[in-house]
Amino acid sequence: MAVYYHQSDFTGGTNCTVSRGLENYGAGNYALSSDGQPGTLGFFDTSVSNLHLQVYDTFRIDAGESTNYAQVTLESGGDLELCTNASLRVATNLVIGSNSVVMLNQGSQLDIQGSFQVQQGGSLIISDGASLHWSGSMAFESGSALKLTSGSSLWLTNAGALVGVSILVDGNSVLHTRGTTEFRSCNLTFNGASQLDVEQGLMLNSTTMRLDGGSLWNIPGTCQVHNGSQLTIVATSLLGVANQTLIVSSNSVIWCEGANRSNKVNGVWTGVGVTIAADNVIVDASSRITADGLGYVAKGDGCGPGGGGYGGNGGAGGAYGGAGGYGFSWRSESLNYGSATLPLDLGSAGGGYGGNGGGAIRLQVVGTLTLDGQITANGQQTGSYSSRWGGGAGGSILVETRNLTGSGKFAANGAIGCQQSGGGGGGRVAVYYQQSDFTGGTNCTVSRGLENYGAGDYGGSSDGRPGTLGFFDTSVWNYNLHVYDRFSFEPGDDFCPASITVTPNAELVLANGEQWSLIDRLVLMPNARVAVEAGSRLTTAGIDRLENITLSVRNGGALDIVGDVVLTAGAHILVPDASTVDVSGLLRVAAGAEITFGSGSTLLVSGGGSFWMKWLTPGSPAACFLRKPDIYGAPARHVAKLAGILVGQRETPSTSRRWATAPSMVADFQPMLSCSKS
Repeated sequence: MAVYYHQSDFTGGTNCTVSRGLENYGAGNYALSSDGQPGTLGFFDTSVSNLHLQVYDTFRIDAGESTNYAQVTLESGGDLELCTNASLRVATNLVIGSNSVVMLNQGSQLDIQGSFQVQQGGSLIISDGASLHWSGSMAFESGSALKLTSGSSLWLTNAGALVGVSILVDGNSVLHTRGTTEFRSCNLTFNGASQLDVEQGLMLNSTTMRLDGGSLWNIPGTCQVHNGSQLTIVATSLLGVANQTLIVSSNSVIWCEGANRSNKVNGVWTGVGVTIAADNVIVDASSRITADGLGYVAKGDGCGPGGGGYGGNGGAGGAYGGAGGYGFSWRSESLNYGSATLPLDLGSAGGGYGGNGGGAIRLQVVGTLTLDGQITANGQQTGSYSSRWGGGAGGSILVETRNLTGSGKFAANGAIGCQQSGGGGGGRVAVYYQQSDFTGGTNCTVSRGLENYGAGDYGGSSDGRPGTLGFFDTSVWNYNLHVYDRFSFEPGDDFCPASITVTPNAELVLANGEQWSLIDRLVLMPNARVAVEAGSRLTTAGIDRLENITLSVRNGGALDIVGDVVLTAGAHILVPDASTVDVSGLLRVAAGAEITFGSGSTLLVSGGGSFWMKWLTPGSPAACFLRKPDIYGAPARHVAKLAGILVGQRETPSTSRRWATAPSMVADFQPMLSCSKS
């Protein structure tokens, strides 16, 4: 139906129809019949040069047809369809009324030279390689919708702000914007290898946006995620802000969601994280980039290489940088995995249904990363105390930047375990930079998740183990490593830093047979901790004083005391198990210092070596706790000289030991043979 007029005050347009006839007497599909198709109905105002088309019901431009109109208006409820390879050129303006739909089918093209308005509830659907171009002004009212599918494309030129629009771009489709574009209070989804092609800048303002399914955003201008916006990037998709700045501000969040999270691929766990590349990145104090709980999924036995086992009375925590704690129904720890220097893995889930692991974030910044907010990949626990689910492990954060500044925080912590359930292991963080005045290092953590909802040992569960966190200064050959919280090299980490600085209250774990010297490469700040484990050996050659630090020699590690070394106030040496302290020089344990030997430990005093304890201030004794150690010395040498406290001598390798104690001795020693005063 076509109605042409020069003047009109007709008010019955919305009553006019070319509706389809229903099948089967309107009772629905009964005998493989089908509805008819609607016809076409157009009102044409001939007072306008090249006509003004008004659509009240349905208007269709048939396959291959090419049409030009000065104006097109879809009144409320009207539909306009461009069939296969059809084209429509609108010279001045197109209005899509409320609850109206414009549909562009395979290969069709809509070209708008003037303004474009989509009213509340209106929709624009572009599919199967169709395209829309316009070069004038545009207005999408709140509640309108835009959908691109199957290789279609949409060009927005000088679009300004889109407000309250729902946009879906799917199936290799492309949304092109020319000029700076703002999405305000919008909901956008990019999926199926679709693309957002931005000529200049982009602002998300109070907007929710998801980049999924291998999609790509290439933004050559500044990209600002602002004012409470939520941007989700799913692994295999890429956000690229080439030669420009990414800004996350005003309580906004970028979520980094892993892929291959819940099932193995060809029998192997292949979870991957998210990469963000930019020239500069700014995260303000109210905002964050996070992968919390977006690693391997908890679904019974936890997913991932270090997934926690599950039993109804308590699951194990997930592992990654640190082992996961055991649960009441799963009595073995989940084992850690991955690299401390190149962390890219997802964190594993805890046993149960609430403890997802943390995801993985790789941030590649050509210029400056300014972090006053947070970048996190923490494990998750959504269960209540009585859920009895293990905590998820922390995930990965890998940062590569030229300049690092700000006072914010990196964190990849393990999550808490529920009742009788193990805590998640800490994750892994590695930050590489050339220059830094970052002041937030001491805020950064890869903490273990606590067992049993943090209430302590209740039913045979255990805490997770902390992960690894290192800051690498790349301005020097082989890098300087700064340790905040905890760091340990893993067997596959083929890396030997020029120096290692252990900051206050942080711990460096030397394992895997490494050989280290305090003077050569280790800088220990006050209250630093070093643990020597698993066949590794630490020597004090060139050091004359150990002050306000803790050295733990455990799990088969060894400490060599070379030269004259004073263990001064606040210093501690702990040898809790079958490990060795070898004194070939002179070790003096002064007032306020402490050395503890546990059962099965070894104090080896080599030829010419001496071990002294003394009071430097009356009433302030040094402390030596000897819990049945094996103590050896060279023949006819003093094994231990403990001035005023404990004296021991071994006369020959095969004869007895003699021990004497003063009443004020602080010790827990039970001699294996005779005890007499000397």
